Amino acid sequence: MFSKSPLRLGNRNPRHRFSTIARDDFNIPEDVTMSVTKFRIRFCNITFPLKKLLHTNGKKKLSMAAHETRIISSREEEAVNKNERKNSGGWSYASLLLVNQGLATLAFFGVSVNLVLFLTRVLDQDNADAANNVSKWTGTVYLCSLIGAFLSDSYWGRYLTCAVFQLILVLGLGLLSFASWLFLINPAGCGDGTKICTHSSPVGVGIFYLSIYLIAFGYGGHQPTIATFGADQFDDSNPRAAYLKATFFCYFYFALNVGSLFSNTILVYYEDSGEWTLGFLVSLGSAILALLLYLLGTSRYRYVKPCGNPLPRVGQVFVAAYKKWDVMPATADELYEVEGTESAIKGSRKIIHSDDFKFLDRAATITEDDICGKDPWRLCTRSHYNRNLPSNRRAIDPKIKR
Repeated sequence: MFSKSPLRLGNRNPRHRFSTIARDDFNIPEDVTMSVTKFRIRFCNITFPLKKLLHTNGKKKLSMAAHETRIISSREEEAVNKNERKNSGGWSYASLLLVNQGLATLAFFGVSVNLVLFLTRVLDQDNADAANNVSKWTGTVYLCSLIGAFLSDSYWGRYLTCAVFQLILVLGLGLLSFASWLFLINPAGCGDGTKICTHSSPVGVGIFYLSIYLIAFGYGGHQPTIATFGADQFDDSNPRAAYLKATFFCYFYFALNVGSLFSNTILVYYEDSGEWTLGFLVSLGSAILALLLYLLGTSRYRYVKPCGNPLPRVGQVFVAAYKKWDVMPATADELYEVEGTESAIKGSRKIIHSDDFKFLDRAATITEDDICGKDPWRLCTRSHYNRNLPSNRRAIDPKIKR
């Protein structure tokens, strides 16, 4: 019925075979086949833009849905954070830190107050050498305070820093009690001003110096961190936060003086009468109790995230100010700052502008070169350099947020 030539059978293109066979074998007019071709072309031209439109609309719907999801999640996160702030911190847990400070101070001054007498009576040092050694030890305490403050604000956070340095303090007091009982106080009750102690072994002296420097390291790192951690227990969104923090610092130094008073009266009496090991054991027990009370509030403390290493940020301020040295500084209201309540520095809030470093306002002054891109080495926020270069006025004024 149909005439199939070998040439047509060998053609593997279905479109070509259909158009050739249909037109020749079925005697379909050429204008009909052209209409089919035009229909296909028009159909494809309509289909592809329609698919593209549907795809674009789908993307827009997904983008809107994602945006709505982000809004909802941010609201939920804000509600959760508000609930956490409500159920954490406050005076209940700040009081634990006050007791911790008093007990830690008692433990530290139980060693430091009579350290010169211990060196002269037990280790048989002369007064000049003993005073020199105590001065070096005291300087180590203050140096370690800088280390503890840097670690707490930059990397570890205040809670972890306090916990680690208190463990070091307990370890040092434990070694000191062990060394005095086993190696140094021989015979028992010596070092009271009348009974002379025998010559101490090099091992005992080495353990003694290791222990007192562990005490210096532990208390030095703990002291500045526990104060700021206590202030963190009061929510900055509370209008009375500044007053509550100022009140806390008053009680903080009261607790410090109470612990010092106890160690300077009762512990000194026992140590001066030759009961050195007993005095050191009381200091050890006080440090352990302070650590346990500190850990008791772990689940309910209010935490502030560390801000990272401040040294690069300080460098950014000076570099940005140097690059704009010929630029007239803007007014305080026109300086660059991010939107919202949070600062550009992770884990910190905005602070008000200070006029103490007026020449550094150039770092936050916006120029034409800063519009395209915000390079932190050329443009810093107002809170950026005010936080990293604190003035004495802001350090003592409780009304200024940190």
